Amino acid sequence: MNPENLRILVVDPDQESGDSVSRSLGRAGYQVTAVLTLKRALALISRQDFDMIIAALGVVGLGARSIVSRMRSASPSSAVLVLAPLSQVEIAVRALKEGAEDYLTKPLDPYELRSRVGRILERRELSDRLAHLQKTLAQKYGLQSFVQNSLPMRAVVQKIAQVAPASSTVLILGESGVGKELVAKAIHYNSPRRRRPFLAINCAAIPETLIESELFGHERGAFTGAVGRAKGKFEMADGGTILLDEIGEMNLQTQVKLLRVLEEREFMRVGGNRNIRVDVRVLASTNSDLKQRLEEGKFREDLYFRLKVITLSVPPLRDRGEDIPELAGIFLESLCRANDILPKELSPESLFALMNYRWPGNVRELKNLLESLVVTVPGHRIEADDLSPPIRGEESIEKILPRVEVGMTLRQVEKDLIRKTLARTEGNRTRAAKILQIGVRTLQRKIKEYDLF
Repeated sequence: MNPENLRILVVDPDQESGDSVSRSLGRAGYQVTAVLTLKRALALISRQDFDMIIAALGVVGLGARSIVSRMRSASPSSAVLVLAPLSQVEIAVRALKEGAEDYLTKPLDPYELRSRVGRILERRELSDRLAHLQKTLAQKYGLQSFVQNSLPMRAVVQKIAQVAPASSTVLILGESGVGKELVAKAIHYNSPRRRRPFLAINCAAIPETLIESELFGHERGAFTGAVGRAKGKFEMADGGTILLDEIGEMNLQTQVKLLRVLEEREFMRVGGNRNIRVDVRVLASTNSDLKQRLEEGKFREDLYFRLKVITLSVPPLRDRGEDIPELAGIFLESLCRANDILPKELSPESLFALMNYRWPGNVRELKNLLESLVVTVPGHRIEADDLSPPIRGEESIEKILPRVEVGMTLRQVEKDLIRKTLARTEGNRTRAAKILQIGVRTLQRKIKEYDLF
């Protein structure tokens, strides 16, 4: 916080007192303006913004009790510090209830004045930063931020809107790269817990020997290297939300403790001897088949049913092709900006190829591909030739050749080849024709001739 960038208005009918405040704060680097009357103060406020207003009780035109509300009304963004003689301390205290940040009694101690003003402005700056951050998060993870041109994604957003206000556990299912953590954050930032922490833990990335301490914390001496007490993620997320990503990889011993937290809302640190109560909403996500892990004895049945109070399935990108044009546009814009590159666009042919590709890596794969293209493709337009053959749909014909045996006719070989190609392209005749290197009309004629599909 740089005092030279901060403006302070002093409103004090006692000119000597006002001048003293101005000199003291001026020496600290603040830009200070002092006035004697309410009329002059309001005129200044109408023309410029002030970070703080220091108002003395007894300003002409105002009763002592209304001074704060009047300053708040005239300049809502300004912090207010009240100055009062010792005989009016009770009135100054009541002014705090009207919205004043603090009060000081006269005669003023210059050091105490500068110290109090500095603390108030620091708190105000932190509060403004927090408000800006919360606004940014609300915009980033708001339901309107989701690309939902496809029916599957509209269903997901509708489900998020339903479950976000509650405190129920949610199990988020989906393949790797579909955006499960994004969905979890949307649930949190659209819930009453939005002002409290959101913490995500990848259960697959933490060694089995450390995951219990990571989640629940530990006491000093609990294990080799535990030189002090440490809070776990559940304590840190108290009042907020915790996402347990890749929950299927959690070991059975930790699953027992997690079940207790879900049921009792309490746990012990590793090496501890007392219960710690927390209020944390638990979200879990996985791309593995929990039912199969349950059958294999690697996941507890009671925890499985406790987690799936509400289940939310995120569709793979191949099932939401209508979303790809908008997703690609958003990624291109942000990636060009992040890499300080002039805007790029996709040609109709390249966009068509992206919409027809299977995307085994889902949204993450799409973003990574576009980042590579943004950096490596010259010019402002990404053409289909800039894409790799698999994404263009030009798969090697050797991969789909039929099994040829002595005694088969050319007609049989051709029919089998066309059938396998159409199966690989899921019936997309344009892509199949490209792979077979024949015209679409020729392919349609042969489909009819061989009675395929």
